[in-house]
Amino acid sequence: AQDRSTLVGANVALREPDAPTVVRGAATDAEGSFRFTGVSPGEYVLEVRFVGYRTQRRPLALETGESRDVTVELPLSTSSLETVIVSASRQQEKVLNAPASISVLQPEEIGRQTNTSTVEAIRSAPGVDMAQTGIDRREVVLRGFNEAFSGATYVLTDYREAAVPSLGANVHSLMPNMSLDVDRIEVVRGPGSALYGPGVDSGVIHYFTKDPFQDPGTSVSVSGGTRQYVAGQFRTAGTVADHFGWKITGQYAQANEWELDPSDAPDRREIDRYRVYQGRDRVPEGRNVAANDVDGDGEDEFRLRRENDYQKLNVNGLLQYRSDGATTVSLNGGFSELKSVVQSGIGTLQADGFGYAYGQLRVRSGGFFGQVYLNANESGDDTYVYGSGDRIADEGLQWNGQLQYNADVPQIGTQVIAGVDADLTIPRTEGRILGRNEGNDDIQEYGAYTQTTTDLTETLALTLAGRLDYNNVVEQVQLSPRAALVYTATPQNTLRASYNRSFSSPGTNSLFLDIESLRQPLGGDRDLVFQGLGAADGYSFENFENNGTVRFSLPVPGFFKQDFPLGALPFYPMHAAVADQTVVQTPNGPQFVDPVSQRLSQAGLSPQQQATLAGLFGTLAQNPGEFTTANGPVTTSRAAVQLGIPNNSEKGFRAVSGPEPIPALEQTTTQTFEVGYKGVLGDRVIVNVDTYYEQKEDFIGPLVVESPLAYLQEQGLTQEAAMGLGQVFGTTSDPTVQTLLNSLANSGVPPDQVAALLGSIVGSSLANTPTAVVQPDEQILPNGGGAGEVGAMLSYRNFGTVEYWGIDASLQAQVTDQLDAFANVSVVSDDFFDNEELDEENTSLSLALNAPSFKAKGGFDYRLSDAGLSFGASGNYVDGFPVETGPYVGEVESYFLLDAHVGYEFTDSIPGLSANLTAKNLLNNEHREFVGAPELGLMLMGRLTYTLP
Repeated sequence: AQDRSTLVGANVALREPDAPTVVRGAATDAEGSFRFTGVSPGEYVLEVRFVGYRTQRRPLALETGESRDVTVELPLSTSSLETVIVSASRQQEKVLNAPASISVLQPEEIGRQTNTSTVEAIRSAPGVDMAQTGIDRREVVLRGFNEAFSGATYVLTDYREAAVPSLGANVHSLMPNMSLDVDRIEVVRGPGSALYGPGVDSGVIHYFTKDPFQDPGTSVSVSGGTRQYVAGQFRTAGTVADHFGWKITGQYAQANEWELDPSDAPDRREIDRYRVYQGRDRVPEGRNVAANDVDGDGEDEFRLRRENDYQKLNVNGLLQYRSDGATTVSLNGGFSELKSVVQSGIGTLQADGFGYAYGQLRVRSGGFFGQVYLNANESGDDTYVYGSGDRIADEGLQWNGQLQYNADVPQIGTQVIAGVDADLTIPRTEGRILGRNEGNDDIQEYGAYTQTTTDLTETLALTLAGRLDYNNVVEQVQLSPRAALVYTATPQNTLRASYNRSFSSPGTNSLFLDIESLRQPLGGDRDLVFQGLGAADGYSFENFENNGTVRFSLPVPGFFKQDFPLGALPFYPMHAAVADQTVVQTPNGPQFVDPVSQRLSQAGLSPQQQATLAGLFGTLAQNPGEFTTANGPVTTSRAAVQLGIPNNSEKGFRAVSGPEPIPALEQTTTQTFEVGYKGVLGDRVIVNVDTYYEQKEDFIGPLVVESPLAYLQEQGLTQEAAMGLGQVFGTTSDPTVQTLLNSLANSGVPPDQVAALLGSIVGSSLANTPTAVVQPDEQILPNGGGAGEVGAMLSYRNFGTVEYWGIDASLQAQVTDQLDAFANVSVVSDDFFDNEELDEENTSLSLALNAPSFKAKGGFDYRLSDAGLSFGASGNYVDGFPVETGPYVGEVESYFLLDAHVGYEFTDSIPGLSANLTAKNLLNNEHREFVGAPELGLMLMGRLTYTLP
């Protein structure tokens, strides 16, 4: 029924109407034909079955001497190895014969559940890593290496790259892939650079929308659910004069976003990270802020409030010409717009009016295919970064053109594909994303490719492919070869072995990013500013390596704007900030907080001695500049300072030995060896098993913090603070200090013991406090001048070698004509790679898969066709995994999700009307699917769909 092609080997049976007796049986021949002769007159049921297709039954009444010609069309089942696909080899071929691991989702699967995003339909496919971070926001990759604002997987809609232009991120919310109009989704796992070009090293997701010639008519759907979710879709299509087709589609949705919970520790860290403004004059105009005196200093701190409103709009149109021959010309375009909270590599964004428009001209005639398309981004006037409050702008463009020709060479049993393409990325960010690189950031890529598929024998086919690409930034020509053998053991079972070498070029962000991502107050008007930076030319730290120089920036009184060697960092023995967290004022005078009092009690100090010591502590902290040593501030040794990388995990930072230089980014090369099996067992079970080994050289990791900070360590700091205080006590003539010291001495606590006790309080209170930033040699970061900003950077780097293996296995069973079931499992050998695994000497370097090493999915669907009723359920288990991408560092805990749905078709009462009710996360398992994202709970959704007769 899908493409009118013949089915060879379909089982045909002629049965008696009310009995299982088979009167005649046959299988279709190479022409898809069958014939029964010598049939007695009477009433019968003709039954046609083929694995992967819905069984069709047709009543027949035969009279004496009558001959009857019958044509039967079989609609596809939920999955079929006979499905014709194009994404694996950029030509039509059956799934069974494709030289790649591939899954195909049909319209009935896509529309079976009500979802806020069509991409949710592929969650059940093997090898798919999906992290939901909002109502309609999902980060989706194939076989791992996910990240915030991910663009690793190559996503197409009707042969057009559907990622956000310029930025290269897959924002599925903006793609014109509404369930009402999607004809099928092809998911190809593994590299595809040999045909598609740079960046296609983890897989392809290809959405195909419905053709107006094959699917004319008008359909409307309305959805609603919890979290005040309301959505609508429409599709209308038709033809004019047999040669012209048209189609218009659109969708709108709104809801309340999932929220962060201030009482939850991970959410609290995410909220606190965006307290960036102090003083009303520093609030950006028009920003959604909330004022509150958080720290009780009498001055309001301003938090950028996280928007809870989600909205999206999408409108698309298509005009198509089809000749009497084999020529089709398609012209289509559309526009999308989004308001939502979006995680990105530089932190969380508030998208408002963010979207893009596209236009595409596509021509197909015989073996020729050609297209040109334009994707144009529009960031909107109210899209900004939470961490800085700065508005971002992006009106980047992507031009793409492709020419391809397919031909058969029957003399040698070979199919040949050859093509060329060009991709031009033109960022336009007004300096708000690419900063100083604006105007010098165009990326041009040109490629040419060819592929041959040759039948070596009747059962063995060889596919060879090669591609050459040139990138104007890297200025290199890359070769991407591909080789695959497909052995057809039986007409319904194949074995596959393949080798692919693919590569990825650095994208716009990894090359040219220059944007403030996070601003953290250090006290007063001083800020620590994290700057997201591309690494087109790399960065060095020779100044630090030669003399250990750091940029000093204490987040407490005593702020220096000059450089200091790491082992000579000055600090004052007492700080007001330390006093604020250790001494409280009571009606009876100053007192230490409970933890400090308990420690002093264990040291033998009475309440009166503690009160006197607290008074001395407060006096010294009132103006630390007056109570330095005779030689000035205490100079810390290396024992009191440790370099660390700040992050958002429970640890706060990870220790490092020093900064690692960042060379200019190079292209990533990936070599993949894969062995797979596809087949049918017992006419009702489809099995796919794929095993692969992958090696990546110069892998470009996600945006991460690269500037080490100097942190004070408790042990060394305690000793040095005690020494400094001892010097102060021996030289100061302040009468208050002397009186308090004498009082303590008379009660049995001499000055040296006082210095040791106060030194321990200073050490424990200031432990793990950032005091300085290691700056790169390049003058790219704020250095403490002007507005009192000290800069740290986030950037990208190549990692030496990443090696891992994995297994994707799936099973689909047509248990009965009414019941389908599926199960799949995916395993990856590792979800975290330390420096040794990466072949890197620096122990601070690491890389996370940002996806689980184990996940399993399964479910069933049951149809009562006569009653118009269907229902089903699915389960999804995801193992816990570490995350390291941008500011999002931590662990995602394991979770299990149970989804259920029920549908009903009003065939008899209101033809064309259907209803669906879906429960996502039916058990209300509150869980988090990515670090920095809110917890997700139960969501109920219902949908009514009406198709005009």
